[in-house]
Amino acid sequence: MKEDELKIRISNYLSGNSTPEETRELLAILSQDRQADRLYRELSATWAVASAPAFSRKEDENLEELHQNMAVRRTSTTRSMHRWIAAAAVAALLLAGGNVYWWSRIHTLNAQYANVETPYIIKAPADSHTEITLPDGTRVTLNAGSEISYLRNFGAEDRTVTLSGEALFDVAKNREKTFSVHVDELDVKVAGTKFNISGYEDDPDVTVSLLRGRVDLQLNDGSTMPLHPNEQALYNKKTGRLRKYDFDALRSSAWTDGAMHFEDAPFSTIAHQLEHRFGVRINVTSARLRQQRFSGSFNKSQSLGDILHEINIEKQYQWQNTNGVVTISDR
Repeated sequence: MKEDELKIRISNYLSGNSTPEETRELLAILSQDRQADRLYRELSATWAVASAPAFSRKEDENLEELHQNMAVRRTSTTRSMHRWIAAAAVAALLLAGGNVYWWSRIHTLNAQYANVETPYIIKAPADSHTEITLPDGTRVTLNAGSEISYLRNFGAEDRTVTLSGEALFDVAKNREKTFSVHVDELDVKVAGTKFNISGYEDDPDVTVSLLRGRVDLQLNDGSTMPLHPNEQALYNKKTGRLRKYDFDALRSSAWTDGAMHFEDAPFSTIAHQLEHRFGVRINVTSARLRQQRFSGSFNKSQSLGDILHEINIEKQYQWQNTNGVVTISDR
């Protein structure tokens, strides 16, 4: 497939305009072609910035200007207009080689609407992680399906972001302005450090793992807990209990390289991670499997089927994938 056509396919997929058949074809290409996979990661990072609602409150005023400057043609689609505009702009500019202009344009719009209180929202695609750099220089890697948001005046008074899902943060040092991540009922406050947070909505716990520096964990009741390198904190959403223990923190960020590692983990934990990694829903009807625990590692080249086959080494289970729902049962 030619590069221009591949860019359009990727842009359609990121904007939600890809048909199921086109999606399957694209994912097949990405799994077999390293160059295509690298192009996808580049475009997904650009899409992450483009999908921030930079045009939300000024859309009507700037629609004509955007059409002229970005060569966006009107469409009769009933999908969300600002998502279509962002996706079309990315595709048109990348096809024209206009990356420099695009980033300049985004910077101008950011400055113009810096005082608007509506947040930027950046979401990683359902089956891939996305790397972004915040205005203060902090580098964030979002895991599949994860979302981060921050106000447009980020860095003016403080540096606060809200996370849903999982992310690895490498925070730019600034002792005068604390960097804070809000997830569920927990706030993680730092000056400059590197840590991983996992807090998907459907997970019972929020997990914070510290790789470098120090963080302070703060609950809504005002209580705090310091976290040091190679310590992991677990906050239970239901009980509100916060505890910490020693942990090899490098394991917590292995997902950024596409790896997965489990140590005596229940299958429910593994299933959650597989759902996020492969963009599927896993339904386990086997009571025996729900009670089993596993240890092992998987690399980024292994498919969902490969992983399930390794878990099913004794051939006790069977599964089928129907419209993105994987049902696992006893044989």
